[in-house]
Amino acid sequence: MQLNSSYIQSLARYGIRPEYVLAPGCYSYNLAAWRIRNHIRDDNGDLWTRVANYHSRTPVHNARYRAAIMAKAARWEAWLSSRYKTPIA
Repeated sequence: MQLNSSYIQSLARYGIRPEYVLAPGCYSYNLAAWRIRNHIRDDNGDLWTRVANYHSRTPVHNARYRAAIMAKAARWEAWLSSRYKTPIA
């Protein structure tokens, strides 16, 4: 998972050190999920803009990432729907 080095200083207050992020395993994925959750919970805008804030808050970069993640989510939804039928509420 991507982690911009500019976040290291702010993450230090939580005891997160650079070597933890760089270590093999799932730590970087857990950290990315934690950061995305915080964007969803704390940021302004619609859900997809909040998710895209993980990549960038700069509008042009956010919009490009937002479009890409929405397309991936649509493909994932189609794949899931084709294999697992769920009742519509």
